[in-house]
Amino acid sequence: MHDLSDSIISINGLGPKAQEKLNAIGIYNLEHLLFHLPHRYQNKTRLTKLNQAQVGEEALVELTIERIEEAPTRQRQLLCYLSDEHDRTLLLRFFHFNQYQKQNFTRRDTVQCFGEIKIGRDGLEMHHPEYRLITKGQPNLLEKTLSPIYPLTGNIHQAQLKKWIDIALETLKKSPLSDNFENLAKNSMPSLKQALETLHHPKEGENLDQIAEFRHISQQRLIIEELCAHQLSLLKLKNERKRKISNIFEIKTHLSDRLLNDLGFKLTNAQRRSIDEINTDISSPHPMLRLLQGDVGSGKTIVAVFACLQAVENGFQAAIMAPTEILAAQHLQGFSNYLAPLGIDIAFLTGSQNTSQRSEQLDRIKSGQAKIIIGTHALFQESVNFNKLGLIVIDEQHKFGVHQRLSLAQKAQNTPHQLVMTATPIPRSLTMSTYADLDSSIIDELPPGRKPIKTIAISTNRKDEVIKKIKQVCTDNNQVYWVCTLIEESEVLRAESATNTHQYLQDVLSGLSVALIHG
Repeated sequence: MHDLSDSIISINGLGPKAQEKLNAIGIYNLEHLLFHLPHRYQNKTRLTKLNQAQVGEEALVELTIERIEEAPTRQRQLLCYLSDEHDRTLLLRFFHFNQYQKQNFTRRDTVQCFGEIKIGRDGLEMHHPEYRLITKGQPNLLEKTLSPIYPLTGNIHQAQLKKWIDIALETLKKSPLSDNFENLAKNSMPSLKQALETLHHPKEGENLDQIAEFRHISQQRLIIEELCAHQLSLLKLKNERKRKISNIFEIKTHLSDRLLNDLGFKLTNAQRRSIDEINTDISSPHPMLRLLQGDVGSGKTIVAVFACLQAVENGFQAAIMAPTEILAAQHLQGFSNYLAPLGIDIAFLTGSQNTSQRSEQLDRIKSGQAKIIIGTHALFQESVNFNKLGLIVIDEQHKFGVHQRLSLAQKAQNTPHQLVMTATPIPRSLTMSTYADLDSSIIDELPPGRKPIKTIAISTNRKDEVIKKIKQVCTDNNQVYWVCTLIEESEVLRAESATNTHQYLQDVLSGLSVALIHG
C-alpha cells in the first residue's frame, strides 16, 4: 500500500530515467503527482454522429470499415475509409504505419476512433486518430469521465502519466487525509479529495469553460488550500523569528534630536507613527522584521535614517541594500545629506567598483569605521565582513528573494533587526497573505506641499497624447521618466525595450534631451 509521501520510484514500472524527468518538473512523490493537473480534457464519454461533427473539434465516432488501401504517393500513407448507416464517410489517414496495423483493419468491421475532425479533398478526415476495433457482444467502451491531457516532459507518454496519477488518486482515497476546512462544506465547497478527483477526472457535463478560466469551484478549493499552506508557513517563520534573540537597542535621542533640528521641515504624523513602531520593535529582545509602505515622496527614507541612527547610537552598524546601483547611489546621496553633519561615516559597495575601491570599502566595513553601509547585492557576498551589524534596511523589498534577505542577515553575530521598504501599494489582504511574516507600517500621508500621485492607464493607441503631454511638462522645466519592461528587444517577450523606446523618443521629441539609463 502506497503513502502520499512515498517517492515516485515506489510505483511499479516507473524507472530511474522517468524519475529523473519527473523530478526535473518538481514531481518527487505521489502527492506531487496529485497536483500535476491536466491542461485540457478529451471527451470520450459519448459518440458523435458524423453529421454533428464539427471541423476543428475532437470527436469520438463509431463507424464501419469500407476499404483499406495504401496511397500511391511519394510519402507512404495508409488510408482507411469508414462510413455510417447513412453512407456518410470519414477517411482515416496514417502517415506512419506498419503491416500489422494494415492487416488489423478488416472490411465491415466496426471501429471506434477519436481525433480532430479535418476537412480533406473528398470530405471529412482524421489524421492518426486513437482507435479500437469493436467486436459483437463487447460491453460499452465509452469512458465514464472526461479524459485528462497532462503537460508532459521528456519522452514520458500520456498513458504512462495517467496511470501513475491514477495510482496517486487511489492512494488519496485510502489516505486518512483530514480536511482543514470543514466549514467550507456548508458553502457547497468540495473537500480536497473531491476537488482533486474532479479536476483529474471531471464528469461529462462539468463546466470546462470554468476550468479553462480557472474559475471552477474545485480549483478555488485548491487555491484556498495553497493560500492556507502559504499563510501557515509564513506565520511559522514569524513565530520562529519571535523566538530568536536580537540586540536590544536603547532608544536614544542625541543624534535624532540634532537631525530633527537640522531637517528644515516637520515630520508627518504617519512618519512619526512609523518611527515609534520601529523603536518599539528594536527595543525588544526579539528581531524586528517590519514592512514600511509608502508612496513615492511620502518620506520613507527619512524614517529609515532615524532607524539607522538608533543602531549607530547603540554601537552597531546599519546596512541599506537597494536592487540597482542607481537607487543605491541615490540613497548614498540622501543619507550623506542627513548624516554628514552628524559626523557619521558611510561606506558604499557595488559590483561595478574596481579592486582598489572595493578593498578600501571592505576594510572600512570590517574595522567598524563605517557605521552606515549602502550597496546592492554586493553586500551579501562572502567577502563582506561586518564589524557589528545590527540593522538591515532593504529597499524595493519585492525585488529581493527571502534567501537573499537571509544571506545578509546571516552576516550579523546575532539576528539583526530588519526594515524592508516598498513604494508599491499593497492591499491589506495581500499584505496579510504575501507578507504575513512581517509586521507592517504604512505612511499614508504626504509631506506638506507634495502633490498626490495619480496613476492613469492609457491605451497605446493614444501614445500621441502622451508625447504631447511630455512636451508640455518638459517645456515647463520638469523631467519625465519613461520606464520599460526590457532593456533590449526580446524575441520571446512582447514588451517595450528601453533601447527602442529611447530611439523613438529621440525622434519624436526633437529639441529635448533624451537620455537612456539602465542597471
